[in-house]
Amino acid sequence: MTDSEWKERWHEVERFRLMAHETTDPVAAALLLDIVSDLEADLNELVDVEAQGLPPSRARFIMRIGIHA
Repeated sequence: MTDSEWKERWHEVERFRLMAHETTDPVAAALLLDIVSDLEADLNELVDVEAQGLPPSRARFIMRIGIHA
């Protein structure tokens, strides 16, 4: 990923985190925090993929079958 793509993903996480913080509806806040959690997990997976130097499709396959490179 390019630097601008990383920044865009990070800003997306921050936007959802801010919405969760600002909402007064507890159900909406819980859903938004769940979205934040999923987005952060995706970012962490991308970091791992780039650190391993594997193509994303191969890394997802490895993670799905439980092999740790």
